Amino acid sequence: MGKNVLFSNPRRKKGYIGISSIKTQRDIFVNVIIEVLLGTGFLFLMTVLGAAMAFFIKPLNTGKLAKLILGFSAGVMLSTSVFALLIPAMEDVKGLKGIALITLGFVLGCVILIATDEIIGLKCSRKKSSAGLLMLAMTLHNIPEGITVGLACAASAAKPEQGGLLYAAVVLAIGIGIQNFPETAALAVTFIDDGYSKAKAFVFSVLSGVVEPVFGVLAVYLSSYIEPLMPFLLAYAAGTMLHVTIEELIPDVQTDSKRHMGTVGIMSGILLMLVLDMFQGL
Repeated sequence: MGKNVLFSNPRRKKGYIGISSIKTQRDIFVNVIIEVLLGTGFLFLMTVLGAAMAFFIKPLNTGKLAKLILGFSAGVMLSTSVFALLIPAMEDVKGLKGIALITLGFVLGCVILIATDEIIGLKCSRKKSSAGLLMLAMTLHNIPEGITVGLACAASAAKPEQGGLLYAAVVLAIGIGIQNFPETAALAVTFIDDGYSKAKAFVFSVLSGVVEPVFGVLAVYLSSYIEPLMPFLLAYAAGTMLHVTIEELIPDVQTDSKRHMGTVGIMSGILLMLVLDMFQGL
């Protein structure tokens, strides 16, 4: 068994577990759960808000606002992948072993999502299949996102003295959460186009995002081994985010005459994350 990073107490004498040690472990565990619920809860909140758009607006796949939102999400995720994930991962490793660990994490983050898309036929279902298949695709697609944010939040709680981990968890949740909004709104509209009532479209769309907090909380149980795997996990999250950004968001904002709004959104997202990163270093 590996070293329990979250619940180890350096003050505890060998062979003795005091009441204060138990309370400390319990407090740390509670903090982990709270932080994971906050991070994945934000993802779910954005899913709910996106689904609620079924009551108010037409499909988001047209219009300047849609391009701006998607572009902003892409910019946030691009910059987060570099500033909050890859750079911290590289700073935390040395030698060929560290390079191999980061490379493996980055590649797996991308390859696993590619495999998921191929297995469930994500591209095809978005364009040709029914809303039910699209809901299945989006649900399966949301699982690794929930796990990624859950692991990032667990890592932050495991090392509260390292503010950069909390920053990484926050911007990761923001980047994925912003992406959830237009995606879920488009799913809700698809249900309406298939003849479902607005209420059912809202409920079914919300259900597609329930897996994010569920799998995020399950990821807490990996936190005991997270310290030696931190560079790998950060690189994995970066690979995941870059895949989603390059394959799903950027093409959607560069498809027609309104692509300039998408470009403005991308640049705005990158600028915001750049400013936040500079403030973090002050």
